[in-house]
Amino acid sequence: MYPQPGREHYGVFVHEPLRLLAARGHAVRVIAPVPRTPPGLATLHPAWRRLARLPSRRELDGIPVDHPRYLLLPRALDLAGAARRMARAVLALPDLDGFDLLHAHFGLPDGAAARRVAERLGIPYLVTSHGSDVLRLANRSPSAARAIHGGFAGAARVIMVSEAARRRAEALNLPVARATVLWNGYDASRFLATAPPPAAAGPLRVVCVANLVPSKRVDVLLAAAAAARERGADLRLHVIGSGSEADALARLAAASDLPVEWTAGLDRDALAAALRRAAVFALPAEGESFGIVYLEAMASGLATLAVAGEGIADVIADGEDGLLLPAGDVAAWSDALVRLARDPALRARLGEGGIRRARGLGWEGHVEALADIYAEVLAERHGRPSAAGDGEVGP
Repeated sequence: MYPQPGREHYGVFVHEPLRLLAARGHAVRVIAPVPRTPPGLATLHPAWRRLARLPSRRELDGIPVDHPRYLLLPRALDLAGAARRMARAVLALPDLDGFDLLHAHFGLPDGAAARRVAERLGIPYLVTSHGSDVLRLANRSPSAARAIHGGFAGAARVIMVSEAARRRAEALNLPVARATVLWNGYDASRFLATAPPPAAAGPLRVVCVANLVPSKRVDVLLAAAAAARERGADLRLHVIGSGSEADALARLAAASDLPVEWTAGLDRDALAAALRRAAVFALPAEGESFGIVYLEAMASGLATLAVAGEGIADVIADGEDGLLLPAGDVAAWSDALVRLARDPALRARLGEGGIRRARGLGWEGHVEALADIYAEVLAERHGRPSAAGDGEVGP
């Protein structure tokens, strides 16, 4: 989960805080292990070709990035073993001495591997769980659950990206009762607007940005938009993203005679421009631990629709800076689209609220809190009081 040539958006939530930490003068090194490319397979699939082309070392925004190779078997078979092999590949790298701490992203295989690496190097480690590791992997096998549990238990800090993510981990009996919740941020310099988009004549412009996979529930949005149009709401939908469900979703829209503009993917500047051209952002995703795109939409001044109880509900106050709607409830999502199509004042109020809410949620604030957490961990290691406070670091 780190930006790669051709996938510059991939893992940006890891890179952006590191870029700001490096700008503050901290020494940052990224180790982003990648699966070893089997002979011949690199010619068969674009993902394998991209991995095969990655150099063993490169730089991104002045940060050195190592890509050690490790053997990755099918995930259902050997998740815990992948962590062991990842740790061996990392420990084979040169110049690992001299670092104060190790920060792993995702509980498995990275967090479990970090436990082995940190023990060998004699330094503390932290794990940030971005939610999908717990939601999708902890129940995959008993060995996977043990590996995640061990990685969390041995960490000096476990960071969760939302209360929803922490609750899900706790329900799986993972040791997160004292975990710190630290929200992701967003690029305020690129997305933060001064005012909502002006009300424009013509159809209501609704945008959705998502990987087109089942958990994003874009099918719910298509059905809701089609129902809203049947009730007289004039709207046009723009779906930005790609994935395994792209063809099925296009067929679903065509069957409903729903006009949809489909865009496979956009770089960050083009995405910011696309958001500014819309009036409403809607994403009915389920199992979403946070969702940076919601922040980007709120910052852009769009009336933002999300599922109640998901990670972004930490941020959105229903009716003030967005609308929180029931999961999978096509009628409720259709009602919300009809309301927004008929009430430009409501759109403006929600858009203004979103901008106000997003102002303090850029990556800079995230990095301030992260630096405090690092300071606490190092102070504990050296047995001295932390200058960062009492250890209660919140969003």
